[in-house]
Amino acid sequence: MRASPRLARAGVLAAVVLVVGAGAAFAGARVTATASAGTINGCWSQSDGKLRVVNSPADCKSNETAIQWDTAGPSGPPGPAGPAGANGQNGANGQNGANGANGANGGNGANGQNGLNGPSGSPGSSGSQGPVGPPGPAGPAGPQGAKGADGSPGAAGATGPPGPQGAPGADGPNHLSAWVMYVNGTIDDQSGVTSVTWDAAHSWYVIQFAFGVLFNDHTWVATPVGASTGRYATVDGVSTSAIVAIYDSTGNRVQGQGFSLIAVG
Repeated sequence: MRASPRLARAGVLAAVVLVVGAGAAFAGARVTATASAGTINGCWSQSDGKLRVVNSPADCKSNETAIQWDTAGPSGPPGPAGPAGANGQNGANGQNGANGANGANGGNGANGQNGLNGPSGSPGSSGSQGPVGPPGPAGPAGPQGAKGADGSPGAAGATGPPGPQGAPGADGPNHLSAWVMYVNGTIDDQSGVTSVTWDAAHSWYVIQFAFGVLFNDHTWVATPVGASTGRYATVDGVSTSAIVAIYDSTGNRVQGQGFSLIAVG
């Protein structure tokens, strides 16, 4: 096991010992690239002692200590050499060549075939087994016990007699025709509004309605929302559309964070 230069406390060594046993399964699922290189990276929390496996020491937080360990133990010593194989049998003698004609000597006979290879020697014994890894971390805590039974409810109080029904109020001269709450580029709430767009060329918002709204037949109230200290809003209209402009404290038009608009009429 190899520890990074920041591993300064003996408690970290104990945490590493507890996690190596589970490292093979855990690292195989979440740290494939690191484990294939022969090293597993981890981060040990200095506050609660928890250890988690990561891809790189750079993934550790400021309150964590980076650690590393090998994915396999050291190799065992080589086994002893097997005994030498038995010598192969001598090959059969080749046939004598035919006598040549008188005069020139005949050619030499062909060489005999090589003998068969002897059997392979028996394999050497296996190397000794590597050391057993440390035990894995303790399992999670058991489930919480069942909730105790609730106490019996108290007796209900007597219901009072109903009051007399009030008379209906008179119809008001105006009614709420449409409204919209527009915040950070999104219609948060609306009634009768189909769209809100920012006209960057004029630095104002254009509001479209789902029905024919004659601007001059309604009373309009526009209010900026969000970080609007020192700002105010005005509302105007073109045909069935309303125009809302937001101003800062110096009188310049700004986009702001949004607005609310109410049409009564």
